[in-house]
Amino acid sequence: MQSNSPFNLRKHNGFTLIELLTVVTIIIIVSAYGIPTLRGLIWTSQISSNTSTLHSALLFTRSEAIKRSVPVTICRSTNPSTATPTCATTNSIPTTNTGWGSGWIIFTDLNSNGIFEPTATPPEVLIAVQDKFINQPSDGSIIPTPQRRFISFQATGQTFGNFVRFAINRPDADTNASHDRFICMAQGGRARVDTSLCASN
Repeated sequence: MQSNSPFNLRKHNGFTLIELLTVVTIIIIVSAYGIPTLRGLIWTSQISSNTSTLHSALLFTRSEAIKRSVPVTICRSTNPSTATPTCATTNSIPTTNTGWGSGWIIFTDLNSNGIFEPTATPPEVLIAVQDKFINQPSDGSIIPTPQRRFISFQATGQTFGNFVRFAINRPDADTNASHDRFICMAQGGRARVDTSLCASN
């Protein structure tokens, strides 16, 4: 016989204290291993993006020199987003600045002096601008060896001067040295990306 009492006992489903503690423990263990892995993926993705950004810019500068049949220069800039951007006058130092991570400008450099001169006769032309994309040295840096504030490509696509290596450095918090990347530029002007220190020839 079924009772109509509002106080009928019903079976309630739920978690026991042991089950809850087990789930919490699993979450803590997964987080301990998963968060560093996720952070590492973010860092490597950012380093890869920074490398690709500069590498593409170097290839573009070279192709513009060939296409326009005039010298074209890419220079590090600390004010690329201003109305009249200029080339940096300081060296790239990873402890005090982000190097080429501060941005750059690409322009026709008719006298190959590494200075953007829009008021010269004939005027030099600003071709492209890259705004700052690494905020502070602790977030990483792009450092050339030897120190170069600009690279000029001749109408033939060649660049004169020493072999150049750009080190795209990881953030300070990233302790994995294998995350660093390098752009190796031969004296002839060709640039390639490498995961290890570039050879000097």
